[in-house]
Amino acid sequence: MIITAADFVSAFRQEWARAVRPPTGPYVDRPIWGNFIMGQSGLLEGIKAHFTTQVPSLTYKQEFRRFDAAYIGGKDLFGKKPDNPSEVHVLIEHEMGNIVEEEMFKLIYWRAPLKVLMTYDYADSEKITHATREWGKSKLTTFWNMLHTVNSHHNENTQTSPFASSGPSCLNFKLPVESRPQAQPL
Repeated sequence: MIITAADFVSAFRQEWARAVRPPTGPYVDRPIWGNFIMGQSGLLEGIKAHFTTQVPSLTYKQEFRRFDAAYIGGKDLFGKKPDNPSEVHVLIEHEMGNIVEEEMFKLIYWRAPLKVLMTYDYADSEKITHATREWGKSKLTTFWNMLHTVNSHHNENTQTSPFASSGPSCLNFKLPVESRPQAQPL
């Protein structure tokens, strides 16, 4: 079974509704928000449960090969530990900062039927400049341009579905309103 973007979004919506009351949002307390999304009992773990009937070996793995999260399965190719799966179903990058291009790059070059990039746009009340109003659209355009440029060298598998999301708000979820922190130089 291939987990499609539509399957993932449907499961995300169900888990979001089941979460009852999420924490205050991604920029008030990043560790709490990160755990809410990616923790062992977080949203992504709950999403996995929607697919285990069709893929019994499916496992949710945090920090998989420098990705924030992944859904893996199949058999271990080396037979020594579960970090060398024969199946990588979904690769996930969850970015709470302004600079998401590195995560885009990683997703473009790894193989998986579904690649998910979760970012967070500015709250409507913060979209007072052209840059803040266009931030989400600009990042998505950058992602698709990067993918097009790489595909001109070596095409992505036709079964792959890259799915870029500007956070739960992109999926018609209301996040608590708060200020987005300024990007910090590396």
